[in-house]
Amino acid sequence: MNKYLKIGLLIAGLIAVSFASWKVVKIIAFKKEYHVVNVKFDAEKIPSITKSGADIARTHDILNNLTGWLNYQQFQNPKSSAWEDKKDDLNAVSTYFEKLLSKTDKNSDLYDDLNLANELMKLANDKKDVKALLYTHRIMHDLDNKLNYNQGKIVVFNSAKAGNGNAERVDNYIAYLNKHQ
Repeated sequence: MNKYLKIGLLIAGLIAVSFASWKVVKIIAFKKEYHVVNVKFDAEKIPSITKSGADIARTHDILNNLTGWLNYQQFQNPKSSAWEDKKDDLNAVSTYFEKLLSKTDKNSDLYDDLNLANELMKLANDKKDVKALLYTHRIMHDLDNKLNYNQGKIVVFNSAKAGNGNAERVDNYIAYLNKHQ
């Protein structure tokens, strides 16, 4: 192979790699497509301890898809079409709360956490309140981690009495709920 052909192939290869890398950077950085969207729950992948644990995991999964990976930004404006577009998912969360609350001992920290999350979810839906939606997600995140994944070093929000963390934010959530209902 002659010297010019080798140089040409090398340059073409470098251009191709640069183009491919730029495409990835462009997708990740400029289009903000670095968050995961529309991930569907796979029941087989949830290592639940109890049926309630599985329902908590499913609820948390829906909330992850709605608010996680910067998806909460779509709900920041109460007039955003996301509130209507994601109505089925928002309602599914409320349905899971009704189911979970009916099966949980009313004299338990878990019931208190689920009830608070349910009330915050109602506030989120009724008043298109993104903060209430985020608080709901944080409660379910801490519960899911405690009941289903209690392992190693994980992120906690300190948002649930029966969840991972120390529940230091629960009073703030109750105050927020009382102020905005």
